[in-house]
Amino acid sequence: MAANGAICLTFTTDPVILTTAVLCARLPDQAEMFLPGVRHRTLTHHLYFWGGLTLFLFLAPRLNLLPGVDPVVVKVLLGLFAGGLLHVAMDMFSKSGIPLYPGKVWGARVYTTGSYSEYLFLALILVFCGLGFVFANPSQIDMIRAHLGF
Repeated sequence: MAANGAICLTFTTDPVILTTAVLCARLPDQAEMFLPGVRHRTLTHHLYFWGGLTLFLFLAPRLNLLPGVDPVVVKVLLGLFAGGLLHVAMDMFSKSGIPLYPGKVWGARVYTTGSYSEYLFLALILVFCGLGFVFANPSQIDMIRAHLGF
């Protein structure tokens, strides 16, 4: 969940999107509980599903694809699907991998789930996201410094 928040913070400071993405970070795993007979990292871990809906909801307000829909609802849904997308993207780096298409599972094999290698990988992501936030949002850093009295 921390990695999802850090990655989202690198791209947006919108509190609705950030909060929803962090709270929904485990949604692909949690959804399996409500789908009897679905094995782990199968139906709920398709990159195209989460990525497609995230992209659609990112573009919808810009292209006026959802006229009449409350912008807050779009932000909540964007956060929900972005959280799921980031979860699946993180799982893609594990040895178990994710389904790319029926019959084909792919994983970058960077870490084993639950091992120290996973925590090291997450720590590196947090560091890179922190650096990305600092360099992409200098005005935010100035505001934080002023608030803290630096």
